[in-house]
Amino acid sequence: MNRLLIRWGWIALFVTLLPGLALAQSAPRAATVQRVALRGGPGETYAALGLLHPGLDVTLLERNPSATWLRVRAATVSPGEGWVLAGGLALDGSLSLADLPVSDQPGADLAAIADEDLAWLYAVPVLPEEVSEATRAIFIAGQALGNDPRTISKVGDSNSASRYYLSPLSAGAYDLGPYTFLQDTVDYFAESFDNPSVAVRVGLNAFSVFDPIWDNPALCQENEPPLVCEYRTAQPAVAVIMFGQNDARVLNSTQYAQQMRQIIETSIEAGVIPIMVTFSIAPAAGEPLFHQSLRFNRIMVEVAQEYGVPVLNFWAAARALPGYGIGADQVHLTSSGARVTFTGYQSEYGLSLHNLLVLQTLDLLRRELPMP
Repeated sequence: MNRLLIRWGWIALFVTLLPGLALAQSAPRAATVQRVALRGGPGETYAALGLLHPGLDVTLLERNPSATWLRVRAATVSPGEGWVLAGGLALDGSLSLADLPVSDQPGADLAAIADEDLAWLYAVPVLPEEVSEATRAIFIAGQALGNDPRTISKVGDSNSASRYYLSPLSAGAYDLGPYTFLQDTVDYFAESFDNPSVAVRVGLNAFSVFDPIWDNPALCQENEPPLVCEYRTAQPAVAVIMFGQNDARVLNSTQYAQQMRQIIETSIEAGVIPIMVTFSIAPAAGEPLFHQSLRFNRIMVEVAQEYGVPVLNFWAAARALPGYGIGADQVHLTSSGARVTFTGYQSEYGLSLHNLLVLQTLDLLRRELPMP
């Protein structure tokens, strides 16, 4: 009898404490700052469930791996739960999205996508999920060659040449917003974000990056290709590589595949980890160019997977942005201005999203590789 009374006493005490426990462990809250679509999953291919209006209070439940989509609960609307772009919410300044649970729900509803190339690309994760043994071996080889673990190089065309691409991070002109978990990575690579690159130029493509006519005579040796010159002079540990907008207009699929292999093999030989970035393209660019670009992105991913190097699927992430993150010229990424800011702009502008995803990929490498 006494044991029974003691047991009921503990139960009563636990029930009394429940409200306090629930309050202490309650999920963070936010408010919508604009009219945003509530979707069935973390991507624009999922069905729209309804609209959330400005000022509505929501509870944050979980996030996708890149923390660009959040699952929320809104008690005053039906249905009460769904996914929204993170940029559509006013988040508490003390919140770090790293503290939210990460959902394993796919980033796209593949059953809703009829086009084979579209479905294939959507199935590729936006961020690398792990550091491969091949990538680890490249880094170790690069350290033996004297590469600087804190230095990155940019390789690409006019989108990589933008003065708003990563460079403001070196000058402290940034606001990480709820992505403060990236601060250590910003600090680690800060001095190299604004480094000029011989392998970045307006009009450059995956073929001309090996043509010495595009090099910098003040830095490069005679007949030295720009990519080789960049790796020799900068000695980076990592290169962020994005080609495609110019290539789709002048190269065929076979040529593009050959150039992707040459870029990766040149990087590996120099002990430089190549982060291969898919490029965004809008249907407004025209049917032939749009589908050629889809093929090129698929080629890039397949070649990168063959060598076991990191892939950043910017194409998939940018599908949710206005105009797919591309400006009216159907070439250049849209920009929010001279500061790198992740307080909503990453859901509106292509370059802001690109900066965020590159930082997250660098963060993975910094944490998983023996970078001192």
